[in-house]
Amino acid sequence: MNDAALDALGNMADLAAAARNATEALAVALMERGVSPTEVAKRAGVSRVTAHAWRNKATHSS
Repeated sequence: MNDAALDALGNMADLAAAARNATEALAVALMERGVSPTEVAKRAGVSRVTAHAWRNKATHSS
């Protein structure tokens, strides 16, 4: 029982990480197309600071 529950927990953590990565990628793509960081933050449920950090990370890593 514990092994199955731990496996499920690990799978859920993997899915959550994938969702965060996809959210960040979509947010950056929207900002590159002119959507404001404020609007992206509001829709993504994150702070404006986070939205700006995503955009800055994408700008500096390309």
